[in-house]
Amino acid sequence: MKLRPFEIFLVSAFAILAVGAVTLLALYNPPADPDSVSVTGSVSIWGTLPDEPMARMLRELAESVPAFRQVQYTYVPIEEFNERFVTALADRTNPDLLLIPHEEIVPQRARLLPYSYESFSLRDYKDRYIDGAEVFALEDGIYAIPIAIDPLVLFWNRNLLGNAGFLGAPTSWEQLTSVMVSALTVRKFDRTIERSALAMGESQNITHIYPVLLMLAIQAGSRLVTSYAGEYRVEIDATNGTGLPLTEALRFYMSISDPGSTLYSWNRAQPLDRDAFIRETLAMYFGFASEGPDLAFRNPNLNFDIAEVPKGEKVELRRTYGRTYGLAVVRNAPNLKGAYAALNVMSEPNTAAKFAQAFSMAPATRAGLAAGTSDVYASIAYRAAPIARSLLAPGHAATTRVFSDMVTRAGTDRLNIDGVANTSIGRLRLEY
Repeated sequence: MKLRPFEIFLVSAFAILAVGAVTLLALYNPPADPDSVSVTGSVSIWGTLPDEPMARMLRELAESVPAFRQVQYTYVPIEEFNERFVTALADRTNPDLLLIPHEEIVPQRARLLPYSYESFSLRDYKDRYIDGAEVFALEDGIYAIPIAIDPLVLFWNRNLLGNAGFLGAPTSWEQLTSVMVSALTVRKFDRTIERSALAMGESQNITHIYPVLLMLAIQAGSRLVTSYAGEYRVEIDATNGTGLPLTEALRFYMSISDPGSTLYSWNRAQPLDRDAFIRETLAMYFGFASEGPDLAFRNPNLNFDIAEVPKGEKVELRRTYGRTYGLAVVRNAPNLKGAYAALNVMSEPNTAAKFAQAFSMAPATRAGLAAGTSDVYASIAYRAAPIARSLLAPGHAATTRVFSDMVTRAGTDRLNIDGVANTSIGRLRLEY
């Protein structure tokens, strides 16, 4: 029977559709069910977070996902991380996954395997994770999947503030500087400091020197650092229309250690600020939210609380610095398939929220934050996480070195704060 042209067209079309359907069915690979993920072989994770909470998390995961019995975690102090990781790569003993803070993304960038935006669109990433987590989303892909964020907060001694007549932590810098510093600082007749209200203005006895300075700069409108076409644009002190953010932050920071200032409350003779707070010779301490449980452990009698960092009275936007932790796949991972399988389970929203809780941090997902928490320390972390911003840093060690040197130079050249800040930004650029 001779087919007419129209019938030939219909038969051909159906044939093409049939072949296409068979091909799609053959190629279709359904998403893995987290409860049935099979990790083939062992998976090694290196991270900068303490191993005890992580070990508990992995044991808990292994109860529901038996494959996680093959996942091992190794703690590496952040100060040693870069050197040990590079050595392991050279010896071919490197891990499959890294659990690292955002500060280590730039130094390790060439050694990580990013997600392309074809496999994980930037739109989906922004919808899922809070603004501060965008530090992992660079121009050529997503270099780590955010797990948790640890915002910089203010720890305050309830007894010391209460005895001075204050009902709570300062909510504004104006309140802190105009009233609280003088009321809480105790000095002898020769200006020797016996008790400090605030710890700033030095480098060697400040636990988080660059997070504190960057918190001040962010509040002053700093654009921090961006990545474009493989280059890093350092705009920490770029003018925001009203001034130079880092320069103004450094000027205020140094005033706390200036003996001629009414805000004089700290000097290099003081112990480490964290230790002073634990000993109750420091009324307020800027630290990360995750430090709460350890502060309580170090001094069970310490009556302290946690609050968001102050902001300017006339400033509407609340801002703080945040340390964002993410899981990154090593480019030459010995067990690449197992690495992705483990990452998929650990970054699942409910699992990530449990991870954040284990470390007294806040989850990096919008859904996780919306669920809230009843934890006494993490509750403020949840509130501060959406307003936290992170520096695309050239590494923790390099950033600490540049900011510490900047403060040291500013201490010997207080009349040239502008020049010191400008020179330090130039040095920071060389670290990228």
